[in-house]
Amino acid sequence: LLMEKRRNDDRYVPEFGLFAVTDDGTVIGGVFLMQIQAKTLKGKLTVGGINAVATRPGYQRGGVMTTLMNRCHRYFAERQIDYSFLTTSQTLGAHSMYKKLGYEDLVVREIAWKTSEKQLQLDRGLVVTEFQEGDNSVVYRIFLNATKNGYGFVYRPANFLKARINGPFAGPSPLEK
Repeated sequence: LLMEKRRNDDRYVPEFGLFAVTDDGTVIGGVFLMQIQAKTLKGKLTVGGINAVATRPGYQRGGVMTTLMNRCHRYFAERQIDYSFLTTSQTLGAHSMYKKLGYEDLVVREIAWKTSEKQLQLDRGLVVTEFQEGDNSVVYRIFLNATKNGYGFVYRPANFLKARINGPFAGPSPLEK
């Protein structure tokens, strides 16, 4: 799984992540780390990305994640990466922990949902097909053109879409099963 993620997304750092391990070798928490290229009004910027933050049940609320997150921040600082980003929902308990660690909300979105029973009937002559691996280069070119003069987190490695097709999360979502 780890090698597949690295092969399909070159933004992961060489160490891949940080993990908390007990004396007997049990992994009790971990985070994956990324170096993400961003564009700003002042030029290009490398920022740290934090994802897959998790603590094993039974070890939660014991300081494991705070210790790991502090080590993430030190990791980025040692590499002169001034900012770290992550995504979360205000509805999750971890959101308050991130706030205590100094994270600020950049965008707040409500969760949207609807049932799939009633479809909106708009026929504009479009053909909708499932995404295929052969579409990667076309979609990547469209993405590059759409973000050409944009600012923010607009960098995607050329093989980014391949991870979505061939990666460990390929196939139907758990909700579709």
